This record gives sequence, structure tokens and C-alpha cells, in this order.
Amino acid sequence: MEKNVNKILAEYAELGADFDNSTPFIELGGWDSLKHVRFILDLEKELKIRMTPEQLIACTSVENTISAIKL
Repeated sequence: MEKNVNKILAEYAELGADFDNSTPFIELGGWDSLKHVRFILDLEKELKIRMTPEQLIACTSVENTISAIKL
């Protein structure tokens, strides 16, 4: 699942050398609220899931997104 999240994330943000799964999305180059929404929609489509509002709020980094999806 981590590969899926990182693959989709790379379409919307610049993943620099200092990126790791705990890096908050807002610290990624080129990240904004519209990209966040598109990222979530693409992630739901890729994984064939529908996130709850609680899961959506938790999606602040790759690490947190994976944890939220597993709920």
C-alpha cells in the first residue's frame, strides 16, 4: 500500500531527498489544498475505497494516511 500512496503522491508533489513517510504533506514542494483533494480522490480510486471524514482528516503524511486507511 505504501508504494501506491507514494506513487500517487509523486504526481502532485516534489518528493525531495529529505522526504520520508513521516514528512507532513504541507512541507512538500508544490503542495496545496487542491492537490491534497486530488491526491485523496486518486488514492480512493486506486485502492477502491471510500474514506470516512475521520480518515480524511488523518491524512497529513504518508505514514498517517496508511494508518488511517487501515482503520
